[in-house]
Amino acid sequence: MSARSLSLQRRPRAATVVPPGAFACATFLIGTFFLRSSSLPTGFSGQHMFLACCVSLVATVGYLVANWKLEVSPVCVAFLLLTLPSIRAAADTQDAALRWVGWCMIVAAIGPLFVNELKVKLLVLNGTRRVLLFCALGSLLINLAGIRLTGRGMFFGLMGHTMILAPVCALAALDLFCTLKQKRSRLGILLLIACCVTCVGTGSRGAVAGLGFGILTHVAHRRQGIMVIAATLSALVAVSYVHSTDDEGQSVGKDLSSGLYSEIASKGTNDTRGELWAARLHEFASSPVIGVGFQQQTVFRRDADENSLEPGSSYLAILSMTGIVGGIGFLLLMAPLGAGLLRRASTIPSEYRDLLRGWAAFFSLHLVVEGYIYASGSLLCFLFWLTIGCTAALEYQGRRLQLRQRTILRSRQSRKLERAA
Repeated sequence: MSARSLSLQRRPRAATVVPPGAFACATFLIGTFFLRSSSLPTGFSGQHMFLACCVSLVATVGYLVANWKLEVSPVCVAFLLLTLPSIRAAADTQDAALRWVGWCMIVAAIGPLFVNELKVKLLVLNGTRRVLLFCALGSLLINLAGIRLTGRGMFFGLMGHTMILAPVCALAALDLFCTLKQKRSRLGILLLIACCVTCVGTGSRGAVAGLGFGILTHVAHRRQGIMVIAATLSALVAVSYVHSTDDEGQSVGKDLSSGLYSEIASKGTNDTRGELWAARLHEFASSPVIGVGFQQQTVFRRDADENSLEPGSSYLAILSMTGIVGGIGFLLLMAPLGAGLLRRASTIPSEYRDLLRGWAAFFSLHLVVEGYIYASGSLLCFLFWLTIGCTAALEYQGRRLQLRQRTILRSRQSRKLERAA
């Protein structure tokens, strides 16, 4: 083989080399956000970890601006600007302004603001997929072993709160499900069952429903019902043999309530969000145009600390905090992306289309019961805007590639007509 042919074979590899700066930014982002939401004894306070998250966002945005010719999404800019008036409505304008800047940084770093930036987003996405699986499986093993770290809730494992572990397990399960659609393996099915078991164990009805909805979108689109039914039945059988413990290490209840169903069984159909939803609607009614202030609340739950933000729903938080103006911006941004994911002739590469479709379906339902869409320091906010950012960037790249191919085809056809003439 000649030296020239060897050099031609090596060129594609050189094109796939990851820039060290992009790798460092992705690692820094994933590390800070997951560690801040974990139950691991890092030795740093929550405030210090929040500052580390802010530094990682600033460093990433600075790296992108310095190294790429960025194209800004006009729709995303409009959404950011439409939320800006809510700062004027806030009782504490300085706090609202700082929170708004932090949220803009996360939308710029991994969100849909820079539509032509893809390297950092995909690095963060692929790294996040591995960390999600590790957290889900590690949490199940830790809970089965009876090890209790510092966290809140009954079943939290490696995460700092049960309601954080739930969506982490759901997203990991959806990732495995999409992988198994392409290439089935016994190990993959076992991992999928483990993630489903852990998700059910958290007792989060919103996460379990979001997981089911994410899978149903693929069942309806690809008709993979047999695998879904088999995995679900296997998970239900496995759940019946797994038991959880309370904060004192004692067995929780008997029979059905002693297993991983305990949280869901105890909640049943109880309304645990009604008071929060009523509070957000009351805030919206008091200031329907621009809201009560970005990441601000004026009505709190009776037994809650007034310094803690617990909106109870991201959709209602958009209306209550940023008003109708913010809601319009949100719809303008999300409607085209949702249509692009559901469209059969989607321009998003098949390698990521199923994953992003499943995650987007999960979030579309989970946002009803959890209010993290504006919380820039939250891991769930990070995961949501990462999903939206990757969707926007991949669709933009797909449209450009499609347009280039059409241009080439038209030029070839015109040349053929000229030669025929």
